[in-house]
Amino acid sequence: MYIDSQLQFAARQVLSAGTTASTNSIDRGQVAAGVLVPFDGLLLVAAIHSNAGTVQVLLEHSDDNSTFTTLQKSAAFSGTGVQTIDLPPLSKRYLKTSFISSGAANVSAWLGTGSDAWASTTARGME
Repeated sequence: MYIDSQLQFAARQVLSAGTTASTNSIDRGQVAAGVLVPFDGLLLVAAIHSNAGTVQVLLEHSDDNSTFTTLQKSAAFSGTGVQTIDLPPLSKRYLKTSFISSGAANVSAWLGTGSDAWASTTARGME
């Protein structure tokens, strides 16, 4: 499966204990400050490739790509696998993820559809 790099927050990003911002943010297009944009059926998909503790995924949004606030967050989870996080109906123009980890971990995260969360971990690079 291919993941559009314009929808990807992190690709096998290495985490240590603490809070880490994703390597990429997503610009949802030219939208005036304060205007909210619909998600049109997308989910936040997180693939946890390795995890020595727990990982919580935060989706954050911003009008200016510098001051972010939390829009949605997952429960903290342990182990490896693919997690999907439902999104609220609207967001500001810019999106990024942050990860709260209790130990070393390796994660990928992107916006996708429900079919992106299928169970084949080999295709996700999780071998």
